[in-house]
Amino acid sequence: MIPNIRFLPVVFLSLFQFGNAQYQVSGTAMDTNGNPLAFANILLLRATDSSFVSGGISDDNGTFELDAKTTGQYMVTVSIIGYDDYSSPVFDLSATGPSYALGTITLTEGALALNEVQVVGSKPLIERKIDRLIINIANKVNTGGSSALEILERSPGVVVDRQGNSIAMLGKEGVNIMVNGKLQYMPADALFSYLQGLDADTIQSLELITTPPANLDAQGNAGYINLVLKSNRDEGFNGGYSVAAGYGRGETGNASINFNYRKNNINLFGGYSYLRNGQEQFTTLDRRTGVGSDFIETEFSSTRDPVQNNHTYRLGMDVTTGKRTTLGVLFSGYANNWDMNATNITAIRPAGAPDTLARSLNIEVNDWRHLQSNINMLHRFDNGASLNADIDYLVFDNQNPITYDLRFQDTSGSVISDQDLLSEKDTPFQIVVGKVDYTVPISEKAKLSVGAKYVASDFENRVALSENGVTFPNFTSTSDLTETIVALYGQSEYQFSEKTIVKGGLRYERSITTLNTTNGGNVVDRTLDNFFPSLYWNQKINERSSVNLSYSRRINRPSFSDMAPFIIFLDPSTSFGGNAGLRPALANTFQAAYTRGSISLSAQYSDEDFTLVRFQNRFDPNTNTQLIVPDNLYRQKTASLTLSFPLKVTNWWKMRYFSTVLWQESTTTEALGTYTFDQTNFRINTNQTFSLGNGFTTELSGFYQSRSLLGNITFEPLGIFNFGIQKKFTGGSRLTFNISDVFNSLERLGFTDIPDENIFIERAFDASQRTFKLTYAASFGNQGVKKERKRKTGADEEKDRIN
Repeated sequence: MIPNIRFLPVVFLSLFQFGNAQYQVSGTAMDTNGNPLAFANILLLRATDSSFVSGGISDDNGTFELDAKTTGQYMVTVSIIGYDDYSSPVFDLSATGPSYALGTITLTEGALALNEVQVVGSKPLIERKIDRLIINIANKVNTGGSSALEILERSPGVVVDRQGNSIAMLGKEGVNIMVNGKLQYMPADALFSYLQGLDADTIQSLELITTPPANLDAQGNAGYINLVLKSNRDEGFNGGYSVAAGYGRGETGNASINFNYRKNNINLFGGYSYLRNGQEQFTTLDRRTGVGSDFIETEFSSTRDPVQNNHTYRLGMDVTTGKRTTLGVLFSGYANNWDMNATNITAIRPAGAPDTLARSLNIEVNDWRHLQSNINMLHRFDNGASLNADIDYLVFDNQNPITYDLRFQDTSGSVISDQDLLSEKDTPFQIVVGKVDYTVPISEKAKLSVGAKYVASDFENRVALSENGVTFPNFTSTSDLTETIVALYGQSEYQFSEKTIVKGGLRYERSITTLNTTNGGNVVDRTLDNFFPSLYWNQKINERSSVNLSYSRRINRPSFSDMAPFIIFLDPSTSFGGNAGLRPALANTFQAAYTRGSISLSAQYSDEDFTLVRFQNRFDPNTNTQLIVPDNLYRQKTASLTLSFPLKVTNWWKMRYFSTVLWQESTTTEALGTYTFDQTNFRINTNQTFSLGNGFTTELSGFYQSRSLLGNITFEPLGIFNFGIQKKFTGGSRLTFNISDVFNSLERLGFTDIPDENIFIERAFDASQRTFKLTYAASFGNQGVKKERKRKTGADEEKDRIN
């Protein structure tokens, strides 16, 4: 059951306080030397109870304006890092008229001075840039002991489907995951394992890029999520580490360490993280077909006991060879081991016939190995131009054997028949990527970028189903998929004035895809040529407000594994499979955003042909069999409206809200007919931070998602509530206690209802448990201000497609 989310009325009440202002308070913040203080935090409070009325920040000249709706007695507070807080005398708006001028406010330098260059403070949780939304999560209380996947699950506008191993953003699947600007070329289940094994304590921020520019691959209609890892600093040796342990219907724990050594022209860096998770999982599936007394009902339940051990590592070195050239090498990879024992029970009740009970004891192993090597060169020219070149080589291997100990029983419990099946899946991959980018300033106001990229992928998939050493030919095959992609792009940026910036680009991609199978011959032989334009326009209205418009055309190519033939059984009549007939999807996305201070409002519309969706229901009523496969929709339209804003109630209580209203219309073409599903839903994320003093901070966070749509599956509402408390010690170490999913509410429940065909299917998956976790994190070595070179490899856009 979803708990009663009591904070929702607060959200909607807050949305209306920013309009209809009748009174205005203004002033200017300066230091003791008469210099303006930009970005100072300004609050207008009621004098009677210090309750929040409105807030904002000062502009580059230190000036500010605050709005009030009614008369009364008010006061203003001003705060900024490094200065003592200021509180104005109480003033009466009814006596001063519709406006009140505070004049110049002088802030004095406080006891919190800057020691050398150590900055004490934190970035705002959410920042809006011209082409992305940035979420700063470093050292936030509720990230302690969490994985990167859990952080994504709580992020605004992001939906994580653990059963389907998919990540959607603003209602669209096909999200590309980058780490430090490097795309992760991984299969979906391997990517999930990697994100689960990546400790959130190593992450600085998330960047949500919904309309990517031309220098990023056109692949992925939902855009990109970039995980920016913490960078180590200054010359010498430094780094950080964290350890966490927890329990919630099974043990969970993780540890990570990262280091950086910089001396003269050499920078050596690396990191390692480990995750263990033994928490239980539950899934059910109910299927009913037919009408009246002529029906077949199938009820399936599975209790899963998985044990997951993930190891993730990276090691790199940069060498500066002269004043303007840097050469680098990077090795990264992971070893993800996932073993599961599952008890599956299926009850089949056909009309007028006795019940049949199928019981299966399954043992599944899903092991992934990956290694990536990268060579990188960066050269900066005298005229300000730069040349960046990358060569990447990636190898993957996946072993996924499953044994089924299957027994059929009648109503009395007698065994009718039994089977011992073995399903085998071996999937090796190889990817070679070459990439070069050149950026040159044309003038003081204009910049031009051009680049080229070449990708060659070779994928094999060997599957077999056998009983006592005898294979089933219909379920045994070897597939080979090769794909070559050649891309060229050009992109320019021009600043017409201090308030107007335009950025545009055009990308051309040619892809050649071939898929051959031993039992299907040449299944896919496809060549595609496409152009992908992108355009951005940013208009600064004043020092506090701006408008941003953007357009981007995208392609979403099917993942390699989804195209390959394979089958995994849930029960004798229900299975998962691949779909060799998948075709790429093309989308046009438009976005408009308005920002005023720290308040952000954006609208987006996307129209896509042949949308790729995973885990769609295909049903044969004649045999009562259900196949769950990835599929193409005929068309999908998506429109969304997003609002983000902070609230500072008092000096010790800060809020951040992020709400999205989304409309979606999906048209499917299936063997049973063509159907259109449409729905409007909303999602609200909130984060409440309380500063308790003496280094203690507590956070409440969560989200609520109303009923949503994915192809022919409608998902019921879901939500989560998390609690965390943190103690920071002298020296920067911290101890965090978290309770995630406090109400144990994060259960994914979806159904397909087609009354015309008398079909109803309901699936539920619960992989989230109420978990108590304790985390300790600390840093070591010299903590200065120099950062390691941020670079990305050429292979970043391919990993997500292995799936």
